[in-house]
Amino acid sequence: MSNQPSDVELVRDDLAGAAARMSGVSSERVFPYGVLAEFLEEFLKMLCRPSCTLVCAGLTTPEIAIAADKADSKLCEIIGESPFTVDLKVVISAVNEECDVIYVANPNRVSGSCASVKDLAHLAGTVPRGFLIVDETLYDYSGVTGLSLLEDCPNVIILRSFTVPFGIHSSCAGFGITGKRLITNMNDSVQLRSVSKAMRQAIVAAIEDGEATVSRHQEIHDEALRLAVALTHLGVQCRLAAADFLLMRVASPKDAGNFLVAGKVPVDNLDGYPGKKNYLRYRISSRESNDRLLEAFDRMPANYVKMQGFDRRAVSLYRRRATDSTQRAKRRPASLLLSERLREQNLVNLGADK
Repeated sequence: MSNQPSDVELVRDDLAGAAARMSGVSSERVFPYGVLAEFLEEFLKMLCRPSCTLVCAGLTTPEIAIAADKADSKLCEIIGESPFTVDLKVVISAVNEECDVIYVANPNRVSGSCASVKDLAHLAGTVPRGFLIVDETLYDYSGVTGLSLLEDCPNVIILRSFTVPFGIHSSCAGFGITGKRLITNMNDSVQLRSVSKAMRQAIVAAIEDGEATVSRHQEIHDEALRLAVALTHLGVQCRLAAADFLLMRVASPKDAGNFLVAGKVPVDNLDGYPGKKNYLRYRISSRESNDRLLEAFDRMPANYVKMQGFDRRAVSLYRRRATDSTQRAKRRPASLLLSERLREQNLVNLGADK
């Protein structure tokens, strides 16, 4: 009998190594997957007992709901008074059993809301016989991670994307980071869907070109601020997020969205999400593409856009702060950092954030 590894094992080892280099952890703590929804379905089947509930802290994207349904897991979506924050008390109150599974996207992939590491630790302690899934698909844009919890919390698993940090949203390939014992169980129970050779090569190449990745992330943050300032002058209410998208609040999301799409500006209508009435989401792209967004809004009928009053609900988001050579600075909410930069430009109001 041959002891040669199978093609699946070779792919898994290849991607696990790439993920380890990408996140700075041991490859023994990594489980790569080809499609997030399929991985979550099998993972939930492995984790959830019949009486367990999947408690989602914040707005939930369709693939999470579909995975829970296929895994025959009860899903409970929890949002507080504001969809732009993680309301810890409300989430904890929804946990009925210590074996429940809590899912939190950090940052949230719909609203951009962020939880602190302290909040994540509290959630992990709420389900000592269950699990905390921290979806860090957008981690590279916020800098807040739950990786430090893995040493003391064996019930925590971190999810990362191979492709989203590099601006590739057409692929759902990613990886989980957790303790070695859970990785062993996953290797035995969860099937890895095939990832093409071309995609694997693209992932490895992107990871190795670290300088280009850092430059892109800085460009995204700078473009987000530029767009928010310009759109505010056009009367469009905006919310900045510690993510690669900008939220825009308009009078008629259907009409405004159709107008933008007709001008070859792709946007998502979030009107159907709880608490996101009148919101559009624009994924920040190249300066040329972003200029098309501004030009389209400049031509758009005012009744599609302008609203009476502002959305004053709380927002929480975090970004890295630059450090000097002698002392690591404390992290501050990005909303404060951005407001200081806007104040320097003599802008008093930033759309919906005021």
